[in-house]
Amino acid sequence: MTKHLKSIFRSSTFWGGAVAGVLIAVLVLFAARASAQTGGDVRSDDVLPQAPDTPQSNDSPASGDGMFGPNTTAPLAAAATIDSSITYQGVLKDGDQLATGSFDLRFRLYDDPAAGTELGEQITSDVPVEEGQFTVPLDFGSGAYSAQAVWLEIAVSPAGAGTYETLSPRQAITAAPLALGLPNVTTNPATGRVSIGGGTAISSFEMFGINRPIDGWVGMYITGGGPNARPFYGYATDDSGASEYAWTEYNGAADEWQLYTVSGNVFAVSNAGDVRAGGDFSQPANADGLVKAAALVECWPDAAFLTVYSSFNTVTGAPVTAAVGPGLGECYVDVGFNLTGRFFSATAVQAGAQRGVTCDVDAGNTNRLRCMRWRPTDLGAEGWGGRIMVTIY
Repeated sequence: MTKHLKSIFRSSTFWGGAVAGVLIAVLVLFAARASAQTGGDVRSDDVLPQAPDTPQSNDSPASGDGMFGPNTTAPLAAAATIDSSITYQGVLKDGDQLATGSFDLRFRLYDDPAAGTELGEQITSDVPVEEGQFTVPLDFGSGAYSAQAVWLEIAVSPAGAGTYETLSPRQAITAAPLALGLPNVTTNPATGRVSIGGGTAISSFEMFGINRPIDGWVGMYITGGGPNARPFYGYATDDSGASEYAWTEYNGAADEWQLYTVSGNVFAVSNAGDVRAGGDFSQPANADGLVKAAALVECWPDAAFLTVYSSFNTVTGAPVTAAVGPGLGECYVDVGFNLTGRFFSATAVQAGAQRGVTCDVDAGNTNRLRCMRWRPTDLGAEGWGGRIMVTIY
């Protein structure tokens, strides 16, 4: 005989078979989701990056310490994995009696208490019910909970019958206390972007953003735990362990802000304002300020004596070259980029004797200077070969 059962969630009749039931469901736990990666940024089979073989001045790490901490080749312990499932407990009644037996339960997740968009579905078959009580794990995936309100719709059917009766109203999924501690943290499941304070991503490539809508100071601090702490912010092209990487840090022991690359400490600014660099500076040719090129040249009208002793060129990277000039004591100094409108200086190098040099941009080739080295005479001056120093700004 078929029983007519009334759902306590609504007034419509629920038709069942030999056994039918009404679901009184209570959500007992909504697990706050955390990272499922083992340790986050460092994999269990990674080795921590090591310090440079020759530490820079006032940055010698303590014995046995690497760039990011103690040197070790021991694998890191894997963190326990936390999945996106929740545990749902409920009570099923057959009329006024607690149901016992097996039932099929269908759970659907929505973003609205009555209509809205379905965010996921899970059907659990042959759920054992003992004196009305049952427990089922539900996993709608990590994208279902993105700091938005969601509701659970529940339907019940005798096991294998496929005659689901949808119960109402939908039940709100409430946050766990841990999740309530992060009220301003939101995630976008479609892009993976995490934001604090909401706001719109500045770029489609942005994966993390902080927003505080005030016309004033906004930012964050990375804080250590003592005067020798080294809080850092790092960058890497991938997580394979063999990637190119760099980071900035405040070195508490050295009392300075530092920029590191794979090659080591390349730039630092001390707390007193002193600047230290471990590499070359360069600048575009059309920018003012830094020296763009310089050369020490044996300026001579005879190719046998013409020599470029040393040079640098931060614009093209090519070496400075020299060629024999058209007159006595003249030579061409070619830097490989346009000198029109640029500042330059030239100095005659001679120990114990008075010498001079005059240079100008060559009218036939604006990438080079035409220079004449001279010595004074009773009648004025005459071309006289020798060393000159040329600097281009």
